[in-house]
Amino acid sequence: VDEYEGNWVALRIGHLLEELVAEIFTKVTGLPIYKIKRMFQHPLNPFMLADVDFFIKLPNGRTAILEIKTTNYNAKRHWWKEGKEIVPEYYEAQVRHYMAVMNVDEVYFCCLYGNNEDEIIIRHITRDYLYESELIFLEECFWNDHVMAHVPPSYTETAELIDASIKRYAEPADLSQDAIQLSEASKQHFAEYLALQAQKSEKEKEVNALSEKIQRLRALITSEMGSHC
Repeated sequence: VDEYEGNWVALRIGHLLEELVAEIFTKVTGLPIYKIKRMFQHPLNPFMLADVDFFIKLPNGRTAILEIKTTNYNAKRHWWKEGKEIVPEYYEAQVRHYMAVMNVDEVYFCCLYGNNEDEIIIRHITRDYLYESELIFLEECFWNDHVMAHVPPSYTETAELIDASIKRYAEPADLSQDAIQLSEASKQHFAEYLALQAQKSEKEKEVNALSEKIQRLRALITSEMGSHC
C-alpha cells in the first residue's frame, strides 16, 4: 500500500463490502443485477474508460448502471442538501462519465452507511446530454493539453494535498542543485506570501494584546469574587 494513500483502509472496506451492498440493493428494490468484469471504452473517445460496478436489468428490458458506495453515519449528510435528496457532485460526474461511455440512460446508487439493510441510501439519476457534452469537452481538453502534452495541470487543491503530491512525485531536495529562475507567476506568489506573512505578524500582535487584556479583566473579576462561586 502506498504510504501516502492515507485512506487505504476505507477503500479496502468499500471494496470488500461491494458484493454485500449490491445484494442489499437487489433485496430492497427487487431489481436483478449482474457484473461484467472488464474495462469499457468509449467508441469515439478512446481516452474515456469505465469500470462499472454492476448492471441492472430493468423491467422494461433496458439496462441501467448500479454504482456501489459506502460511507459512515456522519458523512451520510452529503446525500442531502437543504432537505432534498441529492447525489454528491463528485459521484454525479463519475456516473455521467459512465453513462457516456456505455450509452446508458439511467444510474442507481446504493450507499451503505451502517451495519444493516435499513441503513442504506438509494438514489436514481437519468442522463443529461448537456452536462455530458460539457464533461466530454473538458475530458478531451485535459487529455490533449495535459496527458498527451506531458504537462501537469495547475494545482487547485488545498495546501495539505499539494504538499502530499510534491512529496509523492518530486525528488528529495538537493542542495548541490543550481539555483533556478522562478516564473513570473511564482514571483507574484512569493511577493504575496511575504505580504501575508507580515500581515499575519501584525494580526498576531493584536491577538496577543487582546488576550492579555482579556486575561487581566478575568483576573480583576476573580479578585473581587474571592472564594465565592
